[in-house]
Amino acid sequence: MKKKIGVLLINDCLEPHWWAEIFTREIFELVKRKYNTFLRWGKKNQSNVNRAAFFNLKYFFRLRKFLRNKNIDIYHINSFSGNLSASIFFAMTRKKKIIVHVHDFGRLCPKRWITYDYKVCPWWLFHSNCIRIIDRWFLLNIIYDIFKRVKFMLDRTIMKLYWDLFICNSHEIAKYFIKYSGVSPKKIIALPNFITIPDNHIIQVQNKNSKVFLFVWRLIPEKWVDIVIHAIHHLVNTMGINDIRLNIIGDGPQKMKLKNLVKTLQLENNIIFLGEIGQKKLAYFYQQAICTIVPSMYFEAFGLVNIESMKHGTPVIWSDIGWIREIIENGKNWFVFKLGDHTDLAKKMLIFYNNKKISIKMWKCWFDKVLREYSQVKYRNNLLKIYKDIVAT
Repeated sequence: MKKKIGVLLINDCLEPHWWAEIFTREIFELVKRKYNTFLRWGKKNQSNVNRAAFFNLKYFFRLRKFLRNKNIDIYHINSFSGNLSASIFFAMTRKKKIIVHVHDFGRLCPKRWITYDYKVCPWWLFHSNCIRIIDRWFLLNIIYDIFKRVKFMLDRTIMKLYWDLFICNSHEIAKYFIKYSGVSPKKIIALPNFITIPDNHIIQVQNKNSKVFLFVWRLIPEKWVDIVIHAIHHLVNTMGINDIRLNIIGDGPQKMKLKNLVKTLQLENNIIFLGEIGQKKLAYFYQQAICTIVPSMYFEAFGLVNIESMKHGTPVIWSDIGWIREIIENGKNWFVFKLGDHTDLAKKMLIFYNNKKISIKMWKCWFDKVLREYSQVKYRNNLLKIYKDIVAT
């Protein structure tokens, strides 16, 4: 009888919060029945994450204790913060295989989104724009930034010397990882994420309102929400479309600034801030909207909002940076607008506003592609093959 492979999934935290945590949980549920030993380990929540930290004794001893009497052949590491990076490496039993799942550009760029002046950053590691300068804390910021970069370089040294395999969640990430990480291309593979669509999932595209658009996520500068607000202003004031509406769901440091912009542009009747809401209510707003707008200025890897939106029958208009070329077929199942160009965004929005059938047609095209190419079964079979092959080497 063949010995079953023991796998330990490691992640920053176990509480579903960002994409990596949700994805880790879904991998666990997808594969756990295939192994006698298939476990998860991580922090309980996102509190006290210090990305400048390099080693944490607490997590070192916690993992060492957890690993006692465990039959582990593969450490499958997903997203991990500074608190866990070197700590988990030194706590792990040697002569075991280490797989790192690359969900974003955190191993390539200290800022995690590899952009500068709205283009892919040519400096990657040592550009002054990476330092967040506050006059009052100028010296402290400089010291913190230097420490963070030293930690970043140490992390990358461990990565290049000791990690056995890197699984990139899209071909786009794999391309940049091969080019800039310094890791042998033989250690880097692309395994696009699967998309979970439950059997009892109900999609009601007939409830679409062609006048309603949606933005969902944190209100932070990198998401560039003001581009959407200016697009609405262009549609209302230049084209006379007064009944258009934008629902903004989420919270963050830019909330008051964005509300003031809406007030200045006299768009209070067109733009509504709904704050943070639960998943059930969120599903309603997804299904009501004619499309979701993702205007990010940084390199999105495999955006959770994009997937959630399309799962609920709502296509996406996305800025043309970092988009997933293996999923997107611009104009067929998705729309892409020029980065930072609110008039181009307004043109794309107008297409949906004038024809609800286009929205439904684009979503249906995407849905058919997902069922064909990004199913759970296909992903599980590919992941199991990776586990089997790496243990055999």
